[in-house]
Amino acid sequence: MKLSKVILFGALGLTLGSGTMMPKQVSAKRKPSILRVVSSEAHVKQYRVSKGTIYKNYNLTKVKDKASNYKKTVFYSNETVTVKRPNGKKAVYRTLSNRYGKEFGYIWHGYTKKVKTLSWNFGDYDAPTKKSNTDNKETNFYSSSELQQINSLRSKATGIYNSTKGMYQEKPSLSGSFNPGKLNDSYIQGTVDWINFYRNLYDLKPIIANSNWNTEAQYGAATLAAADSGLSHGLVGLSKPNYISQSDWDRGAQATKTSNLSMGVTSPEDNVNSYINDSGNDVPGHREWILGGITEVGVGQVKEYNDLKVFDLTDHSTAPTEIKFPNSGLFPFEASSDTRWSLSLPQRLSTSAKPAITVHDNTTNKDVSVSKVLISNAGYGEFGTSISYEPDSDSIKENHSYTINISNLPNGMADVSYSTKLFPIHKAD
Repeated sequence: MKLSKVILFGALGLTLGSGTMMPKQVSAKRKPSILRVVSSEAHVKQYRVSKGTIYKNYNLTKVKDKASNYKKTVFYSNETVTVKRPNGKKAVYRTLSNRYGKEFGYIWHGYTKKVKTLSWNFGDYDAPTKKSNTDNKETNFYSSSELQQINSLRSKATGIYNSTKGMYQEKPSLSGSFNPGKLNDSYIQGTVDWINFYRNLYDLKPIIANSNWNTEAQYGAATLAAADSGLSHGLVGLSKPNYISQSDWDRGAQATKTSNLSMGVTSPEDNVNSYINDSGNDVPGHREWILGGITEVGVGQVKEYNDLKVFDLTDHSTAPTEIKFPNSGLFPFEASSDTRWSLSLPQRLSTSAKPAITVHDNTTNKDVSVSKVLISNAGYGEFGTSISYEPDSDSIKENHSYTINISNLPNGMADVSYSTKLFPIHKAD
């Protein structure tokens, strides 16, 4: 990788925020700036949750419980709350209630799974009492060969290490004295395996963990956790605790300049999925690093702060290939829901073009509205051009097939047309 390119990426990450992962959860100790923007929906919908944190209040300062303790609970909701972070980015949290509208808590919308849309709103006396019947047998949506592929992918996913118990070979110290600690090999390999799980869907070469990068990434995660004030490339704007030496702080700052950063989740799967999904960012830079021309990564995790080092000042890259997201054929629903879809190209194209993009739901035979089309030359993952767009999130559903058409591309490039079918990587109980 050329030095000028590395500096450009770092500058873009700091200026645009595209190199910082939108928080999926926020520590209860942290008090972010809140802008409560409520969005009410016409009808109540039923939801299930399986991971993430449920908060007591929309300020996200009080934790109610882990969502994993409510896997079998059906929640009701017709409201979301938009939370504005100190860095100006916004995240959407869904209000969870019982069937009479009494609030239970708040959770990041990406961790909710819609079960059914109901024809009533809170306050109606005749709200139904029967449990919903989703009738979502997978044999209704997939051929036998497709189910065979899905089961094979699920088997691979289940076999990837994803535990956070005993994740440290050496525990970090963030009180009185500073020690970044060291992750155990299984946790690091689990992260690498999840990255390669997605790269394999594109027939991309697998990446490996670089032991030196692991050390640096751990410094990045540890200094972020010690400051505990959100995410920042180069630790810009964060206050150094007195017990951290300047040399250790500088080491963490350097690591965060060359890494994907996230906050709020701890398991290898959740961290990689947050980068692949890349919700909340205009340019899907984290996704492009994961699926781009990288050959190595460094893995760092302290508390809920993750540092995934993806490049340094020497060349550890290969030429990227065209990446359609979601990919053609079968693709995990969790990675592609509630986020921007994209086309990443190795060549650099003019950003003045205005690509025309259509998304059609083949399952319902209805068009899906598309907004916020953006073409960028930011260069994440060694890609020359990134074209991203936002399909209506309520229209993107698991077990549905979609046809994407991208036309009016610059430099006389041919139109891109393909179909994708979104399946849940974790089958519901």
